[in-house]
Amino acid sequence: MFRPSHFVLQGDATEPSKSQWSTLKKQLKRRDHQIFVFKEYGTVPCNAETDATCLYLDFGFFLDMM
Repeated sequence: MFRPSHFVLQGDATEPSKSQWSTLKKQLKRRDHQIFVFKEYGTVPCNAETDATCLYLDFGFFLDMM
């Protein structure tokens, strides 16, 4: 989970574009080749006390068999 301020939103956009999500996925894969990214991403509440919204990206790591 991370704050929406990670992305630079264009115009009146309230959420990152599909292209911005794809770029983030590519950056993660370049950083570590053991990462795989599921297609699921979106928004979730940051915590119960505030109305703040966080973003999430569902990912995991391949098991290193060597």
